[in-house]
Amino acid sequence: MLARLCRSAPRGRGIKLSAAGRSGYILDEKVGLYVKYSTKRMSPWTFNFSNVHQAEIAELATQLAEVFIGLVCGTDGIVCLTHEEFRRVLDDDVRPSEWVRATRRRDEQYSVTGSDSVSIIKIADAEYPAKIYEALSRAQEA
Repeated sequence: MLARLCRSAPRGRGIKLSAAGRSGYILDEKVGLYVKYSTKRMSPWTFNFSNVHQAEIAELATQLAEVFIGLVCGTDGIVCLTHEEFRRVLDDDVRPSEWVRATRRRDEQYSVTGSDSVSIIKIADAEYPAKIYEALSRAQEA
């Protein structure tokens, strides 16, 4: 995931590990990325989010302009959720353990649901890393 981000990044982009936890990264001191991996080969991919994971994401969101959650779906692709999209599938009422599930049929977008979702979010694999670069551009302009 980070290799794909770095390969397509303009020169001079900085990526460092967040102090909030081992799955969070800070890009150019402005944008956060929280990464979860599933080694499962085929759909569906389920990602568990403990209250500790959600606290780490919340901490990134209070410190940075924008935060993204990257869900690595085996070798199939990457779901890139904005913090707002993430909160649509897992609301602010944090429980000890919650889940986000991504499913995808061949040549279709990912369908993302969660233990708190009321609707399905559609996300294209191509949105990663485009969403992050757009956020970095907005942060530089501000």
